[in-house]
Amino acid sequence: NYITGRWVLTVKRNKDGSFSKCKARWVLRGFQDQQIWNLLTDSPTSTRPGFRLQCQAAANNQWDVTHIDLKTAFLQGEYFDDKRDIVCQIPREAGYPPYMAARLKRAAYGLNDAPRLWWNKLDQAFERY
Repeated sequence: NYITGRWVLTVKRNKDGSFSKCKARWVLRGFQDQQIWNLLTDSPTSTRPGFRLQCQAAANNQWDVTHIDLKTAFLQGEYFDDKRDIVCQIPREAGYPPYMAARLKRAAYGLNDAPRLWWNKLDQAFERY
């Protein structure tokens, strides 16, 4: 189950349109995953009516509404089980010979089950809390 990857470059700008910084991320091509049909890929998200209901409840109770962005969240998900086997291409810039590859222990950007694995870990933390 060998998966190649590519660099994704994002240019970040300030509110006035001026340059802020560049972000580069190695992303795997998840469509090459041979085990894709045997995966649970659903993760909970709010529907449009559910989101509006949450906003209305916050307005009625005068709650502050905020959002967060968890950096590298998908890289912090659960470990793969014994059935999940992924070997991925290593970027040239890492300095390894082109015939070398890496076996993943956790999900990476681009894999279809990354959101689910991260949600499972977050759900376990909430239950412990």
